[in-house]
Amino acid sequence: MISSPKYQGLRVEFLNKRHISLSSDVIALIDPVSPRIVRIFDVISGKPATQQIEHSTEIVEMKLNQIEMASERKMCFVDSNRDMFLTLVHKPDIQKIANVVDSFCWNDENDMLSAIADSKHITWFYPNAIYVDRDLMAKSQQVRECNDVGKLA
Repeated sequence: MISSPKYQGLRVEFLNKRHISLSSDVIALIDPVSPRIVRIFDVISGKPATQQIEHSTEIVEMKLNQIEMASERKMCFVDSNRDMFLTLVHKPDIQKIANVVDSFCWNDENDMLSAIADSKHITWFYPNAIYVDRDLMAKSQQVRECNDVGKLA
């Protein structure tokens, strides 16, 4: 065992794979008591990070990217309205990037994000572009129509 993150009110029986995410430096989990909050913990010590991510509505799923640079650690999450957001973990700056999201995932080797949203398969080749210019974000993505849910055109 490397660490054992704990906080008052933690109920591990309510956690599932959509509520917890692990990267090389942090563990993130959606607070089961207050699902509008994502708590961040250091992997080595198990201690809470100084930042937690708070959203206006309930968060139903979240995932951390797997890039090696901790300073570039990002988290993507979907709220109860099925809107998808992107934020930096160490300096939260929540940005909405998609609507009507069915599923999403980070690439394991590159900092790319992919989602099935509004009957389209969308891949963001450089998600950091959102923090520079929204127009640049739109130019660094690929959108493909889906004929059927889960099947690409």
